Amino acid sequence: MKLRNLFYLLLALPLVFAACENGSEGTDKKPDTPEVAAPILTLTSDATMEFTAEGGAGEIVYTLENPKEGVAVIATCAAEWVTDMAVSDKVAFVVAANEGEARQTKVVVSYEEQKFEVAIDQAAKVQDDNPNEPDEPEDVVEGWAVVGTMTNSWDVSQAIAMETIDGYYVIYGFEVEASDRFYFIYDGDFNNTRTGDGVAAEVDHGYLAHSAGGDIRVSESGKYDLYLSDDLAMYYLMSVGTDPRTATAPEVPVPNTWSVLGNFEGNNFAEDVSMGRWSILYVAEDVVFAEDGDAAFRIRKGLSDRDEHNYGARTKKVREVGEEIFVFSAANKGSNNVVVNVERGVKYDIYFLLSTQSVWVMPDGQKPEIEIVWEKVEGVMWSATNFGVFMYSQTHNLFFDFNCAVASEDDTIPEGTYYINDVNNTGNNFNDFGKYTLFTIGGVDYMPIDGTLEIKHISGGYDITVDMVASIHGEVKAHYAGAIVGNQYMGGYVTNPE
Repeated sequence: MKLRNLFYLLLALPLVFAACENGSEGTDKKPDTPEVAAPILTLTSDATMEFTAEGGAGEIVYTLENPKEGVAVIATCAAEWVTDMAVSDKVAFVVAANEGEARQTKVVVSYEEQKFEVAIDQAAKVQDDNPNEPDEPEDVVEGWAVVGTMTNSWDVSQAIAMETIDGYYVIYGFEVEASDRFYFIYDGDFNNTRTGDGVAAEVDHGYLAHSAGGDIRVSESGKYDLYLSDDLAMYYLMSVGTDPRTATAPEVPVPNTWSVLGNFEGNNFAEDVSMGRWSILYVAEDVVFAEDGDAAFRIRKGLSDRDEHNYGARTKKVREVGEEIFVFSAANKGSNNVVVNVERGVKYDIYFLLSTQSVWVMPDGQKPEIEIVWEKVEGVMWSATNFGVFMYSQTHNLFFDFNCAVASEDDTIPEGTYYINDVNNTGNNFNDFGKYTLFTIGGVDYMPIDGTLEIKHISGGYDITVDMVASIHGEVKAHYAGAIVGNQYMGGYVTNPE
């Protein structure tokens, strides 16, 4: 029999809120669950990276197909000399200077159960026979230039210089392959760059340039004129001989903000009320409806009037306060306002969970109880007194690295209560805050600062209860009962109790 793994998240912070409009008819039921393609995580850069004793910045390039909302790519490295790890559409890090012998480590990049490793090899420090002789300066291209995989693997001394012409920096006849990655760099300084947003550039199109973003790439290999505006705001991939002022402008994305529009007191569908974000929910607080009975509203993204950004009901059925209501975009038959039976003049809080397209109208100060199914729970044994537990769902990843006062004799995690702040010196405590003891909720990292992890043995698995407080986030409460599986990229496997 399958055990259903439930997570009950109690939300506890005040925020802000809003309302919506009107539409047609359809069937009102929970959205059909389409067959979703499994995520595919692929390393596209080298599996081994070599660094000199001086160290320096490194990048691991990967692709992620069919990502799930709220699930983040995670990169870890056990070596203290690999620092400043940052994950975007690539993994950036810094290797510190080596004052000793040659050394090796690895960076592990994972997404749910998929992962790959990249070996990091750093050379030993070379003894200087003439320590008082000044080092020769590294050759760099002055001014704006392009550096990337086509310049001897990001070698700044091989960067392609740009000319300054009529308000642009330009490279005429820029030859590039679709597999190449590159960006703009000033005076060979990797801290002074202009990058893209990871999209493949189309010919005769303009794109926003960023001070910190993704590598630039092209959709098709070829020879182009590459422009960067002198205000550093835009770059253009143009056909040879084509003026960048004729380029197709970039599509401005709809902001990832949410609001409600409805018949609120003093605001009858006249103006959106913005929704604040806390944890995985959007919320508008202290909303007062203008009428008794059937209150009406819609959820909107980015204040957009487009059907795909307006969420409503498929029928005109009246719902009740506290009920979970499934909403749909107007482009997907959600053209009716959400209608709820409320009292005029009474304050309500409206919550929206994007991952399930669920809405709740709650009495002021009350939170919806959200049921989340755990997709996987892993265990790892670093030693007989040091274990890890990794809990994964679509929107919540909870990672724990803890010590046990009593050593395990059979590779099972010892029963007990483990304390974030072990003021009584029980010996049941946690390690590596921010590395292996970390919460990622709704794609945002939070640090646990207080509370307990309770572990009990049950037939064929464990009963795990989380009762903690995280930085900024507040209370995090979770429960899981069932078997756990081994973590394949670190430590030893954990045994489930019989």
